[in-house]
Amino acid sequence: MFHENHGVKKVILNASDNVNNMASIFIQNKRLEEVVLNFSTQNIGIYQRAFWGMFNTIKRIIGVLDFSSATNVSEMFYYCSHLEEVTFEPNTLSISISLAQSSKLTAESVQSIIDGLKIVETAQTLNLNKAIVLTDEQKATINAKGWTLAQ
Repeated sequence: MFHENHGVKKVILNASDNVNNMASIFIQNKRLEEVVLNFSTQNIGIYQRAFWGMFNTIKRIIGVLDFSSATNVSEMFYYCSHLEEVTFEPNTLSISISLAQSSKLTAESVQSIIDGLKIVETAQTLNLNKAIVLTDEQKATINAKGWTLAQ
């Protein structure tokens, strides 16, 4: 939808709450700094490469990412080195996710990501940038939910 958009800095996305696919929606954006999601993301199954891009400038994803229906989040945040703000719906993410290139996440965003992890029976991996410093309590929460932390 906004593939290789090189001019717009902010996108306000109003969509039906029945949207089920966000694959590659904001891929390769060179100036986009803020995405506002004014709809429920609970029915989205595919987020593959949603914010991917070598020249990605996204700093803020405003709105709540609900991963209740997510089946594919691969490379969702790949190259998101400027990402600061993101909010996850608590206890909805049950598949591995990587924010390994997002070194600028706020403490609130990191906590939201941890809160977003669902208790899993089969170990999943949360990959965070090595610059993100977690408390012992945050690490314990990740482990208690059955997740493996990679940094």
